[in-house]
Amino acid sequence: MTPNLEAYRSMIHLHESPRQMRNISDPRFRELLNELQASHYKVQPKYEVYFEKAITDKRRFFIKRMENIAIDYINAIHLAVKESSGDKQKTFHVYTALSRTLPALMGDLNQLMETCNYSESLFKPQQGKIQLSVEADEAFVFEYLKHQLIRLYLEISEAYPNHRKNQALELDELYMKYFQSVPPQEAVINDAPKMVIEQPISEREFPVVDNTFRAITGDVRNTPKGIFTYSQIIKNPSQFARFEEQLFLNLYINKDYQFLNKRGQKSEMAAIYNILIQKNYFNPRVFSPNQTIEETDIVRFLDFRYNISPSTDKLFRNFRKEPKRIADFQDKNSWTRHILPC
Repeated sequence: MTPNLEAYRSMIHLHESPRQMRNISDPRFRELLNELQASHYKVQPKYEVYFEKAITDKRRFFIKRMENIAIDYINAIHLAVKESSGDKQKTFHVYTALSRTLPALMGDLNQLMETCNYSESLFKPQQGKIQLSVEADEAFVFEYLKHQLIRLYLEISEAYPNHRKNQALELDELYMKYFQSVPPQEAVINDAPKMVIEQPISEREFPVVDNTFRAITGDVRNTPKGIFTYSQIIKNPSQFARFEEQLFLNLYINKDYQFLNKRGQKSEMAAIYNILIQKNYFNPRVFSPNQTIEETDIVRFLDFRYNISPSTDKLFRNFRKEPKRIADFQDKNSWTRHILPC
């Protein structure tokens, strides 16, 4: 599978865009920021983006999120090239990144910034006064993303000079071609410091997508009395579908939504249920009839959906009493750290 940057595309156009999150308060962004687990490089990077300090929790959240996405993408590119069967496949991954993925995103971002008149002048201090506004936050976020996309291009281009199909663009050429600007007087993209790489690239962290799985945004079997239906309980079907794709990729369920039940997995599913509740994946109530959805209802729904028997309810409640166990589970299973909140 060729690595992609769909998360950045979602930030530019879709539900993860700061423009779509204007009604979220700064305290809520502080909570979201605290829930983000830092990604780590698997290979020493050549460059990093050194941007000015974020002064609101909304800016801090998006900067951290975008930084994590960049690290995960770089790791995925290195892994894809490493596991390629030959030079032709290596060249394909590098070409896709440099000639398709990154140019398309830079073009989309530039169009957005021009349409919305986002520029540094919206967030830079004016006459000694800090600018705090929705537009200032958004301009700050997208300006950072501009530099990060250029940095990713340089990182990949210089890491694989023998696998580029086209002539590589230099720093000033990238700013000029995609953003009709010149590099900042004070460099934003600089050499990365020497880092301690704690672990080698893990195949489990970048699983190959098995196209036999199709997430079902509805009930997978006839729902018996006493269990809420999918449409009643799931808050955001598309986001829940992305979670279930990860559940499949990490070998908890098969393509037929059957729990694999490997050793220790039942307890792990109980931890995952807790994480989904923390991330607000479920509706708080149904209105016809008017009824509150309890945590026991959620456990019952998920156990039935994945055909888990006997119930995980006791395991779930044990995790609920010990938040540290959930955090420890997430530390050992990094993919759960990237489950986005609803």
